[in-house]
Amino acid sequence: MCILPDHQGKGYAQQAIIQAELLNPQAKHWILDTIKQEEKLCHFYEKMGYKQTGVQTNIKDGMDLMGYAK
Repeated sequence: MCILPDHQGKGYAQQAIIQAELLNPQAKHWILDTIKQEEKLCHFYEKMGYKQTGVQTNIKDGMDLMGYAK
């Protein structure tokens, strides 16, 4: 998911996550990866109830993916 800079901070990403979860009530477990070094992204997913799994994958120097689950 990508929110254009002019539209960030307006709750669109939060609503997208909420709607995706509501549209799939049969899902009992959600997982995702995000860039560990992007503190705003990590904070966002943690605010949405996701917890770090401890699974981390190096993509390149200075960029790692961190696993999250809910």
